[in-house]
Amino acid sequence: MSKRNKIDGHEPWEVEGAALAEQLKLDRATARDIVVIRWMQRGDLRPLAAALREGQLDGEVVSQLLMMIDAGQLTVKRKRGVPRQPSKRIRDIFIAALYENRTGKSADAIQALAEEFGISDELVRRAIKRRPKPPK
Repeated sequence: MSKRNKIDGHEPWEVEGAALAEQLKLDRATARDIVVIRWMQRGDLRPLAAALREGQLDGEVVSQLLMMIDAGQLTVKRKRGVPRQPSKRIRDIFIAALYENRTGKSADAIQALAEEFGISDELVRRAIKRRPKPPK
């Protein structure tokens, strides 16, 4: 955050947490959690990031974070294009490993893997081609 938005050298959420703790006679951790959750609900994750950097997350903040993710309130901004699916990468690695352990003809193994995974022969070939190479 820029220096102009700081209050006496402190971030606004730090000042709010200190004031909340003093006014309501709360311990600092509880006041910080309240402030982090309030800012999260309003779409500003900077207090959450600060708490994460300092290793100061408690159960209430994590619970709120999970609820926001489950409700679709907190999402990841995706890059352009079709997002890659991690499950397909794992599937391809598994296919390539099974192919390496094949017996018999290559074409038969490819067709068997395609049928087993319910995908085309071309996708099996692509998975084999992209497989991680063992170190030499």
